[in-house]
Amino acid sequence: MLEALAQALRETRESRSLSLEAIAQPAKISAPYLLKLERAQVRSPSPRVLARLATVLELPYLRLLELA
Repeated sequence: MLEALAQALRETRESRSLSLEAIAQPAKISAPYLLKLERAQVRSPSPRVLARLATVLELPYLRLLELA
């Protein structure tokens, strides 16, 4: 399932032509950590991080939780 989360994060960011930093900064995470999320290299992403990403990317929080 982490691959699905990674894909959703990456595709949403890229469809809006946003950089890693443009998403990471308002989500209060580092750009390298976001890159790891987009590459499915984080085994258990924090619900708090997912909530902040959902807000910044305007995605449903529960959907991100399901994908994680």
